Amino acid sequence: MFAEPPLQRPHAALVDLAHSGASSFLAVDERQPVHLRVLDPRGAPYAEVHASGDRPVYMALVGQPFFLVQRHGQEAVLVPRSGGAYALSSLDFAPSPMARGDERARGPFARLFARPLAQGFVDGFLSTSALPSPSGGALFSPAWSSQGSPPSRVPVGVVGGVVLGGAAVAGAGAVGALVGNQLAFGHLQATFSQTGQIDAAQSLVVEGWRNAATALTVGAVGLGLAGGGLVLWSFSLPDGEVALP
Repeated sequence: MFAEPPLQRPHAALVDLAHSGASSFLAVDERQPVHLRVLDPRGAPYAEVHASGDRPVYMALVGQPFFLVQRHGQEAVLVPRSGGAYALSSLDFAPSPMARGDERARGPFARLFARPLAQGFVDGFLSTSALPSPSGGALFSPAWSSQGSPPSRVPVGVVGGVVLGGAAVAGAGAVGALVGNQLAFGHLQATFSQTGQIDAAQSLVVEGWRNAATALTVGAVGLGLAGGGLVLWSFSLPDGEVALP
């Protein structure tokens, strides 16, 4: 089968999601390649996508009360109860209890989704074809559903860096307190040498500087351990972030 777009509008979309009448969408918001299969309530294939993660992908959800989203041997049930986009990261995935869908129905299309489709592939295709460059415009981006917004993400590495910065500030404060303690103690010794008596007020100053140095040292060590642990943890997380429930 051979298909060719009309020369007048070679980049016209086959389906314009903004005017398709669909009110619910699955937003593939992963920042890494992800291969999804979506089935209808009967287990029949509804849609398939292998996104590269370089930009969000939106899939219209129409005609069914719920959908089964399959990803890497896991699956989640998506019930679009309200209009808007349902983030893939908001779904609860669990290991698939059984094989679903008919692999024979995919046929030669299985190879089509063997690799993620990225913008670079489109750019490379356009560079080797006679098609003109597509005109720029606003990308389709529906509002989040009240039940499908993505979870908040905490940049663990950034938080760890901030905590390490706090440890450095506390450490500098501890050094300053130690210098203040030494100066105050030297002044106390000089006063004692002149008068033969210990200045009570100056003794309190010395004690205050010592307590401050101790507290700041303990704080610097604690913050340093916590910040270092967060930074090391971020290396084992995708994108160095953790999702909040």
